[in-house]
Amino acid sequence: MTRIVLVNCRGAGSATRLATEHLGLASLAAVLDRDGFSVTVLDANYEPIPRRVLLRRIQEEAPALIGFTLYYNNADATARIIEDLRGAGCRSHVTLGGHHATFNAFDLLVEWPGVDSVVCGEGEGTLVDLARAVSTGQAWDALPNLACRRDGQPHANPCRPLIADLSQLPHPHREAFSRTLRRTRTATVVSSRGCFGRCAFCSIRAFYRFSEGPCWRPFSPRRVVDEIEALVRAHGVNRIRFMDDEFAGPGERGRRRARAIAAEILGRRLDIRFTVVCRPDSLDADLLQDLMKAGLECVDVGVESWVPRQLALYGKGVSVAQNWAAVKTLERLGIPYRLYVMPIDPYVTPEELRQNLEAVARIGLEHFHENSFLTRLIPFKGTAIHERLRKEGVLGSSSGGIAAGRLGYRFLDRRMRRLYPQVRLLARGLHKASERLRRLFRAPFNEREVLAFGAEVKQASTRAVLECCLDLLASDQPGPAAAGVRATLAELDRATVAIARAAERGRFERCAPVAVRIGGREIVFPRRAVREATALLVDAMCRSVLSADPAPADSRAP
Repeated sequence: MTRIVLVNCRGAGSATRLATEHLGLASLAAVLDRDGFSVTVLDANYEPIPRRVLLRRIQEEAPALIGFTLYYNNADATARIIEDLRGAGCRSHVTLGGHHATFNAFDLLVEWPGVDSVVCGEGEGTLVDLARAVSTGQAWDALPNLACRRDGQPHANPCRPLIADLSQLPHPHREAFSRTLRRTRTATVVSSRGCFGRCAFCSIRAFYRFSEGPCWRPFSPRRVVDEIEALVRAHGVNRIRFMDDEFAGPGERGRRRARAIAAEILGRRLDIRFTVVCRPDSLDADLLQDLMKAGLECVDVGVESWVPRQLALYGKGVSVAQNWAAVKTLERLGIPYRLYVMPIDPYVTPEELRQNLEAVARIGLEHFHENSFLTRLIPFKGTAIHERLRKEGVLGSSSGGIAAGRLGYRFLDRRMRRLYPQVRLLARGLHKASERLRRLFRAPFNEREVLAFGAEVKQASTRAVLECCLDLLASDQPGPAAAGVRATLAELDRATVAIARAAERGRFERCAPVAVRIGGREIVFPRRAVREATALLVDAMCRSVLSADPAPADSRAP
């Protein structure tokens, strides 16, 4: 039986992400398995696999075909693995796939000699055809959706239409993820492909436009809940993260389908909780209430900005008022939510950045993922925003080679050129502190008090950085502002070092007091209520012992 290995190399910054199954590879593995191939998925992002171990495991499979999924942040790691494989004498066919590979196919074929082909766009049909051709020794260079070299030059074949009926696809192949699924009881599900939005920074529409067919295509509600029920039965899953680009879908048609999914979950009495991703203009109160009955526990919303100019640049198709209306709806319904913003672009001014950060402070940091409120626009190749910035001469050089895309740009506002390095230092300092806290406050720590202390420290750290950014943007003098940045970073470092030392000494296990000061606020472990309750308990026990009658002398055994 022909062996195939599908690989996701670990990308830079991946440690901050939740363990998420790579459903793209899982879907490809499922169709290959159905066609009779032996498929192994190696996802170094899901369960971290060291580079040497990853290389050895690929070689042990002796595959005829190796497929790598490519992102801008794992391109370097992928290139090194391919070089190592070729250096070790590997003669397997190596192909690349995914958004980043699709938009940079020609550059990759020029720069990476170890790559044989690139699958462009939706990949299931092409990868199966490629596997058949490789396994039988047939020609493969004319396959649809495939880019390769002809006479030493990059060439791309026309693409087949998008899969019209997604129900023909089998459930994703999750063997590679089963151990962690059983441990975390959390899985991801895709209930549709594509998005009806036209955001200029998003590569989704551009990716699917390589082929003919509607961009947004849903799985049937029954098919979606069949997959969820299979996860519940096979792995004990009780939490689902819907990874749709936009869960609600377009208009009334999308809302009917979303309601039907909720009805299926309720009809089968599945005891699950789930999270969805929606646009601000898709947050229909009646729909949200129906989803809550079925187990909705959180909504992720990409509001992007509270600055009209940025919303227009991003092609978001929503207004600032609609963003605030979405927040108001979620607050009124009492649904936990996370907002995603992108307040930094080449044209941003200090006043605009401050306007966005003030909105973040007004809403509350608990509704934003760590330092996501400082997210910078990344103009991925293939997107409308990339083309616009290229034409306007704003794009800068890339340090990762042509295949990494031209992701950098210069700020047009001179003040931002001075201020942004300081903002970036704060973002990196917060990331460093968050990663150190993440390593400390995770398994084997399960004690609620310890985890609550860690969460409180993270919240205080994030608030200190936000307040420092606001001060920085309000200052016209770089000296004092830079000093404030240094002081904030030093404060974060001191606090995380103190917590690490307390952990090394076992103070948390003994419930010994640990106190750190961040941003003028003191955070103490254990919390005051616990300390007071413990003191009362100890005092009551002492009184009980002291008031007990002494045992009679003649009651002792002879």
